[in-house]
Amino acid sequence: MTAPGTRRRLWRAVLWLSLAGNLLVAGLVAGAAFQRGGESGAHRGTPGPLAPLVMALPDRDRRAVVEAFRQARGGGGRDERRQRVAALLDALAAEPFDPQAVRAELAWQRRGTEDRLRRAEALLVQRLSRMTPEERRAYADALGGRIRGR
Repeated sequence: MTAPGTRRRLWRAVLWLSLAGNLLVAGLVAGAAFQRGGESGAHRGTPGPLAPLVMALPDRDRRAVVEAFRQARGGGGRDERRQRVAALLDALAAEPFDPQAVRAELAWQRRGTEDRLRRAEALLVQRLSRMTPEERRAYADALGGRIRGR
C-alpha cells in the first residue's frame, strides 16, 4: 500500500495533467474551428474574439480583411509552432511532472495568439477607417443585430 502523501502527490499530478490536457484539446479544437471558419468559412483564420466583428462586415470588406490577415499571417512559424506543440506534449507526459515547463509552453502559445489578434485588430480598424460614415453606421447596426441575436 502507498503512503498517503505519495498518493496525494500522485493525484495532484494526475489532476494537473488532466487540466493541461483539457486546455490543450480546447486550444486545438478552437484553433481548428477558426482555421476552417464557422459560418460558411467567411472568417477563416480570424482570431476568435474578432470573428463577430469581421462577420458583420459587408461581403467585400470581410473578404478584404480576411485576405489581408491571411497574407500578414503567411506560413511563417509553422514549423516552430509544431515544435512547440511537441514540446508541450512532452512536458505533459514527463515524469516527474514539471508545471513550469507546461506553463512556459502555454505562455508561448498565448503570446502567439495575442500577436495574431493585434494584427487582425489593426487590419479591421484599417478597413473601418476606409468606410464612409454611412457605411460605418450600417456596419454598427449589423454588428448590433448579430450581438443581440446571440
